[in-house]
Amino acid sequence: MDLRFNRIYFIVSIVLIFLFIVMDIKSIMNFSSVVKPLSNLLFGISGQLIIIVLIIWIKKQTNYLIENRHLIIRFGPMRWNIPIDKIDSIRLNQTPVSCRLGASLSLKGIVIYYKRLKAIYISPGNQDRFINTLRELNTEIVIKEGMKK
Repeated sequence: MDLRFNRIYFIVSIVLIFLFIVMDIKSIMNFSSVVKPLSNLLFGISGQLIIIVLIIWIKKQTNYLIENRHLIIRFGPMRWNIPIDKIDSIRLNQTPVSCRLGASLSLKGIVIYYKRLKAIYISPGNQDRFINTLRELNTEIVIKEGMKK
């Protein structure tokens, strides 16, 4: 993964969340009642804390493992366990919009097609080594280059 992009993405996310908190506090200060603004403030901050925790969780827990002939994808709270013998093909040089389902923080990755109809976008750090490891376990995986036509 491109670590510079991940740092920028993370910093921009934190700045945006901070701005949302400031806007919530500013809009709450306009109310005349004391109880309602306090409950609104707590509700707004708790929602934003959930978003912050989710972003940090995804940032820290995005990885791809190959164990016991399964590809295990972890993306924050989400998990996929794909049998390697069910992988049909891999399309190279993809972007996150190439697939409905993505488990990556990078803008350049691969799409793995499995079980004939399913697909997931990922971006392992060393794509060549990752693909070679998958192909050693399943020689029938077809590698396709570029965007889908």
